[in-house]
Amino acid sequence: MTRRPIDFEPGAIRPVPPDPWATSAHQLEVAADAIDRMDAARQRHAYEMAWSACVDALEQAWVHCYGEAQRRGGRLAPWAGRIVHERRRDPLLRYLIEARHQSQHGGVLLDWNAEQLIIGRGFAGRLYGLHIHRDRTFDADSMPVTPGAPDLAVTSRGLEPRLPTIANRRSGERFEPPRSHRGQDLAEVTPRVVAMHGLSYCQDTLRRARELSG
Repeated sequence: MTRRPIDFEPGAIRPVPPDPWATSAHQLEVAADAIDRMDAARQRHAYEMAWSACVDALEQAWVHCYGEAQRRGGRLAPWAGRIVHERRRDPLLRYLIEARHQSQHGGVLLDWNAEQLIIGRGFAGRLYGLHIHRDRTFDADSMPVTPGAPDLAVTSRGLEPRLPTIANRRSGERFEPPRSHRGQDLAEVTPRVVAMHGLSYCQDTLRRARELSG
């Protein structure tokens, strides 16, 4: 007899081939997508929600990886114990754990710098009586030196996200933004940089788990 494929009804949710590490892998895809959304965000709320989704997905990836390692035992169990220890001791990994707790319990997600305005870039002429209004409009008495030249413009550099100091109320500990990861100093400390290091670490961890599981 000839084998024929099984068709799916419209809208049906399709099964996937069994893979004990699939949930962790999926969570890492979610984290990577969240970093892309951080890059694309043009509003503070959107950026914070993407950061929250990223730290949550990274933690979920490890939770499922650890659970599978414990179920399988063998070489995986002591290896998973070493990863638990490393996650607690490494400044960047511990910060991500605490950031996820903040996200889950309504704490401060990120700090933001004060908005900086650029007034009259490239403008040459007379200016006085500039007023910046709360509705993000401005008015001013301005006149370019050269008739027809561009008039006064006010532009914003926007906001810059920063990692806050996290206070763990239960333990009383405070966690400063990490300055190092796996024994190496970080060249810069931004939410995106920390998220990318966290993603890379989790990807390496999942890859090693697959290798140890045979």
